[in-house]
Amino acid sequence: MAKTRASQIVVVGASAGGIDAISTLVGGLDPTFPAPVVIAQHLDPRRASHLPEILTGRTAMTVTTVTDRAKLEAGVVYVVPANRDVEITDHEVRVHEDAERRGPRPSVDRLMETAAASFGEQLIAVILSGEGSDGAEGARAVKLSGGTVVIQDPMTAAHPSMPMSLAPTTVDIVAPLETIASLLRDLISGVRVDQPEDEALLERFLRQVRDQTGIDFASYKRPTITRRLQRRMAAVGVTKLGDYVRYVARNPAEYDRLASGFLIKVTEFFRDPDLFTYLRNEVVPRIVRHATERDREIRIWSAGCATGEEAYSLAILFTEALGESLGQYNVRVFATDLDAEAVNFARRGLYSRSAVASVPPELLDRYFQRLGDDYEIRKNVRALTVFGQHDLAQRAPFPRIDLAVARNVLIYFTPELQKRALQLFAFSLRDAGTLVLGKAESVSQLPEYFAPEEPRLKVFRRHGERVLVPPSR
Repeated sequence: MAKTRASQIVVVGASAGGIDAISTLVGGLDPTFPAPVVIAQHLDPRRASHLPEILTGRTAMTVTTVTDRAKLEAGVVYVVPANRDVEITDHEVRVHEDAERRGPRPSVDRLMETAAASFGEQLIAVILSGEGSDGAEGARAVKLSGGTVVIQDPMTAAHPSMPMSLAPTTVDIVAPLETIASLLRDLISGVRVDQPEDEALLERFLRQVRDQTGIDFASYKRPTITRRLQRRMAAVGVTKLGDYVRYVARNPAEYDRLASGFLIKVTEFFRDPDLFTYLRNEVVPRIVRHATERDREIRIWSAGCATGEEAYSLAILFTEALGESLGQYNVRVFATDLDAEAVNFARRGLYSRSAVASVPPELLDRYFQRLGDDYEIRKNVRALTVFGQHDLAQRAPFPRIDLAVARNVLIYFTPELQKRALQLFAFSLRDAGTLVLGKAESVSQLPEYFAPEEPRLKVFRRHGERVLVPPSR
């Protein structure tokens, strides 16, 4: 039977303990699987690999080892040999030897990055058992391109380091190994919204999501919405939209999980260098002077902190500014996010080598400690940060704040929730305190409390009368 050109693709990364995991996954697929599957496992090049033979015995799919390049076809499993790196184009898989590149081979990061560039939202990336953090940066690229990231539940992995190295904000689904094959079939098949009654149901459901979360997804591209909706449906084990709507009605916490899945929350250290230069040169010295003249207390709020990179970047800024006098000040960076898993990841203060690539070398030496392939925030910076789960729609704000940074938090909110969030910041910030928003955000809902300081960088100064804490939704 002739194979068809792939419109979707599955890429799989694994390392130690990966043969059994890969065999279990592939063993659950059959020749009708409507996408190619490309597998990259770290292997010792000095030993012959029997992975192709093992997989051939576990599945009726065609299994082939890529020696140079091969056309991507649905229903085919492509195995990358040891000591080769792999790249994906829109129509083929290529392997090559790069003697100068360091790190494990084949590179799972490289596999995922090239697949993300070629397939975007049509890509499903899977991380199975393995040592190290290869795949963490590749998963970020998959997430930024709108693709889907699935990891083997670390509790079921012989070696959990690889799946655990991914930031929660880049992971769509955590699944037991034995369920991943059926999960892939559900994700590939997608949500069908091709009947008038399906479209009407989806419209009603999105209004319910807006009412429950304050985030309006009605303007999102419909294929994007249905694809990301499918991820949550697959995660909870339903295949029909009506069944999922009923599931959410019985499990209201799913509203927040779905909203989090709709949003792409990938961040990095010192994101937007121009902004951090302005903060370092203008805002931080002003806050330090204010604290020196008063009670030597400095209070920062990183709202929507995701996995913590921004909060730690702010803590480093103030540590640099205060130098040896740091111990004479009470500095606190309150870092909050709705996503509990992201907050727990941030508390660890442990990041992959690729995640710290944007940190200037001198700051990396001073404020990070190398732990194998990862980097840990040093204790003097971690001691300044307080992480917690916080819902801007429900929780009270922090008082006496000098600087509030809330970038790309308001952009998806309804006008009602945007105004409430700005009221929270207006209450939290002291007079002449600083608010920083994302590039597409503004204070137009509450201009009487915020004056532009640096419009290009979305930096505002708090002014005007004190406000009461707005009631929760």
